[in-house]
Amino acid sequence: MSKILSTLAASLVLAGGLSAVEILSDDFETDLGNWGTDDHSVTQSGGQLVAVDDGGAGATRAFSPFDSAVTLAMGEQLTFTAEVFFTSAAASQQRALNIALSNGDGTAAYVNRISCGSLAYGEGHYFNGSLGASDNNLIVDVGTMGDLAPLGSVPNVESIRTSFVANDGYSHTVRFSVARPGPTTVALTTTVESGDGSYRVFSATDTAATSFTFSRVDVGTFGNSNYDFNLDDVIVEYVAIPSTPTITAIDYNPVLGDVTIRFTDTGASFYAVESDEDLDFAASVPVYPLDGSEDTTTYPGEIEFLFFDPDTLGPTRFWRVRAE
Repeated sequence: MSKILSTLAASLVLAGGLSAVEILSDDFETDLGNWGTDDHSVTQSGGQLVAVDDGGAGATRAFSPFDSAVTLAMGEQLTFTAEVFFTSAAASQQRALNIALSNGDGTAAYVNRISCGSLAYGEGHYFNGSLGASDNNLIVDVGTMGDLAPLGSVPNVESIRTSFVANDGYSHTVRFSVARPGPTTVALTTTVESGDGSYRVFSATDTAATSFTFSRVDVGTFGNSNYDFNLDDVIVEYVAIPSTPTITAIDYNPVLGDVTIRFTDTGASFYAVESDEDLDFAASVPVYPLDGSEDTTTYPGEIEFLFFDPDTLGPTRFWRVRAE
């Protein structure tokens, strides 16, 4: 019988008393809000933002300013969430989806890159510190307009798309957080749903950050310009970095592969269980976000979650609960 162990992620600083504050919220039911583009087409249709390459220069992209700039204090984080639909058939080349949170004038941007073409592509988090203030495109590569320095990356990551048919209707849930756990430390985390319903998570930390002021979000493709996408239910909010949940009970059924984990509710808006055969918890480990079936009433102040983990055949298994 496998030896099943649990582990907890390292705690981050919790800013006292900060409730979640939405600084951008668009469902595109009636209009585009403040979203626009610099050299392509962005429209509102069918309750979604529709970004289409129309022969313009560079990647297909859309961006929106915030109503007011936000500066993260220590112990706070900024989080972008959205539903993403890829409406072009994937060509036989590398492509990625980039999301950039920036200070709006082009001098500082944190970027995540998610593989979404039909070939494996590098994926990870990047910091761009030298974009010109007059440039609308905050999503550029090394050597074009600025230095896009990797904070952490993984090469040859398979696409999050499993269907390369245009307008297949599949919605990818994407979540990108920029946190400030220390005076000059930035911690970035991306969670994205693949086309088969599984999740992938990628995290990176840098200790030389110089800017924590944000006033704009950009979403765009990378690798080819003629690649269209839709967005829905976009929310950007800032909040205290959640404290790390404590696992209080684990039950594992080796016959069915069912795992029941109970942990303390820290008030976070997003929880996910990560599973690994060791304590590395690399970017490719299985991720099981809470799906609405969890029990939040039986144990006051705690959450119990039952899920199926097929990867429990090794001599050991480790789980941890991540909160955002």
